[in-house]
Amino acid sequence: MTELLKDELPFASHAPKIFISANSGRSISKIPALIMKVEENRRRRIPTSELNRLVKETLIFERMPGDGKGHSLKIYYCTQADGAPPAFIFFVNDSELCSKSFKRHLENCLRSMADFSGVPIKIFMRNRTEN
Repeated sequence: MTELLKDELPFASHAPKIFISANSGRSISKIPALIMKVEENRRRRIPTSELNRLVKETLIFERMPGDGKGHSLKIYYCTQADGAPPAFIFFVNDSELCSKSFKRHLENCLRSMADFSGVPIKIFMRNRTEN
């Protein structure tokens, strides 16, 4: 059943699943606790210093996406924007070098750093302006 859900609802892969029965009432009592947990995850904040340390540790051995001409993506730092759901802003050398698959990889990394189950994560790439 879990595999069927993954195939039919790939956009909800991060959502927690509870199998309930309306007939028998099985697992219905678990729903309020799960709702509270998802709300807690939705409001979760990671301090910028910790976020940057974790991102650096996670991506240290990663091959960064590039344009095939010797230019590759460089992440200078990232921060979590205020509000919910969680949104992360990555300041980079060239946002055009960031592919959709790499954003998805970053989302998976963020999910492994902190419990964001049941919550969509937004990722934004911004070019860092040179002073």
